[in-house]
Amino acid sequence: MRFYTIFAFAASATAAAIPDAEAQPNVGSSTPSCKADSREIAISKAAFLKAMIIPPRPSQYNDQVNIIPSFNPDATIAIDYNGKQVKYGTKFQMTETATQPNVVFTAESDRRYADYNYTVIMADPDALSPAGTAPGPTMKNFLHWIYYDAKPCIERKQQPNAKDQPMYMLPTPPSPQAHRYTFLVYRQPKGVYTPPSVLQFPQTSGTARGMFNVNEYVKAGKLEGPVAGNYFLEAVPVAGGTSS
Repeated sequence: MRFYTIFAFAASATAAAIPDAEAQPNVGSSTPSCKADSREIAISKAAFLKAMIIPPRPSQYNDQVNIIPSFNPDATIAIDYNGKQVKYGTKFQMTETATQPNVVFTAESDRRYADYNYTVIMADPDALSPAGTAPGPTMKNFLHWIYYDAKPCIERKQQPNAKDQPMYMLPTPPSPQAHRYTFLVYRQPKGVYTPPSVLQFPQTSGTARGMFNVNEYVKAGKLEGPVAGNYFLEAVPVAGGTSS
């Protein structure tokens, strides 16, 4: 188990993603409880608000811009692609995100992490291009990955009981405007969990990947949260071709 992935990014994320915040050490991050401190959690929520992943208030939710209507995290999630860490808006190239990343998230502060399993969703709200650009988010949200029955404090690749639904699909943004590839962690109901079929939740006539309705999927699965989240930015190079 590698705890550096989840804890090492926190202090640098403060400066890299939210310049106004004052970087401070991650107090207590080496404790066996594997829980995020309040500053890390505040950074996470501020980053989602700044990136418009969430609206200022749930009543202002705009399904063309925001992914979810609210975000009240109690944990943090760390992602790295071959050692390069996702820090709330880190810029990546397509060649860097071709393979499934390492993922690990902390336990919630008021819950015994052995008692709960979690679902992680990775989606792109800016497919085919961000709101305000042509053709716009006509394939929002493009679903890149779901895995469920995950445990906190353990990397995804070290959890044989965690299951993919569907398998990881690499980002291939077709626009020069950056897409916000977003990871969300949800608490599952206790007991044996059977996830809803992704085929039930295209927003209109989209496929199971394109136009995936994250909020309806969460509701159908009786998931709670998200309890943690993170995101990175990626775009097609200006001099490059299009991607699918």
